[in-house]
Amino acid sequence: MFDWYDQIKMYYDLGIYGADQVQVFVAAGWISREQGAKITGQG
Repeated sequence: MFDWYDQIKMYYDLGIYGADQVQVFVAAGWISREQGAKITGQG
């Protein structure tokens, strides 16, 4: 199974994805809520 966390974090760190896009991945089940919070720093 592909690990989306590293890819999403990389794109977030590069400024390609914002917090709203990260939440879309959480809602889709690609990453967990905890992983989303870890990426964005929002809890």
